[in-house]
Amino acid sequence: MPLVSVIIPNYNHAHCLEARIQSVLGQRLSDFELILLDDASTDSSVMILDKYRSNPKTTQVLLNSVNSGSPFAQWQKGLLQLKKGLQTEMGYGKHTKCVTI
Repeated sequence: MPLVSVIIPNYNHAHCLEARIQSVLGQRLSDFELILLDDASTDSSVMILDKYRSNPKTTQVLLNSVNSGSPFAQWQKGLLQLKKGLQTEMGYGKHTKCVTI
């Protein structure tokens, strides 16, 4: 399991999405996973996210078919995916710790 999980939520920010993803992929730390989320964007965001689907650092690309109406719902969705991975890797409830920054 990676040391760090980076969650990138998105809604209609195709103009800066690739730069955001590349800034994460360009970090010196190599022990991380990338979880990409989209909240039913109507711009070209999904096409950009699809380009990173096969990147070895990308563990999940989650696309909403209906906009949630809240950026916080997207963060929560990403954290729930992270929590599922922690529970699978470490066992349910055994010393799991999640830090949100």
